[in-house]
Amino acid sequence: MNIPVDNVPLSHANTFRSFVANNFTLSRFTFVSTAGTTGLTAQWKSFTLDLSTYVGYWSLSYNAQNEALNDNIPFVNSAETYQQYKNGVYYTHDVAYSRYNHTSAVETINSLPDCSGTGTCYIKFKGDSGSGTDGGAISNLTSAEIAVATAKGWTV
Repeated sequence: MNIPVDNVPLSHANTFRSFVANNFTLSRFTFVSTAGTTGLTAQWKSFTLDLSTYVGYWSLSYNAQNEALNDNIPFVNSAETYQQYKNGVYYTHDVAYSRYNHTSAVETINSLPDCSGTGTCYIKFKGDSGSGTDGGAISNLTSAEIAVATAKGWTV
């Protein structure tokens, strides 16, 4: 998912947060600058981007599982099923097989808008997300990777 950084008005912040939270199919989340728009990144002042709650995996929910089964979405619950379905859309209840993982987090960090002139922004990750995937666990972020976010005014 690419988010146009210059076009998310502050008035839509709660909708934006709700869209991101609990998105079981999310595997990447990057910001892009929209051509011809500048100066709107100040709207990110003190913004918290929470990618720690069921992003890339589902909670144990009967309704959610039935919805996925009705849509014929494969279920991943082991290293074997992960290898079988990793290149497609799948759902899982296991944070280790979260579609959003270390590789995804680095992409997000590298694309963060600069809010250093407007105050501190915050980004939250779930550390053990993706530990069983090819992308690895988010908890493996290096100090250099985190420094990219810090230089843009974000606290990880």
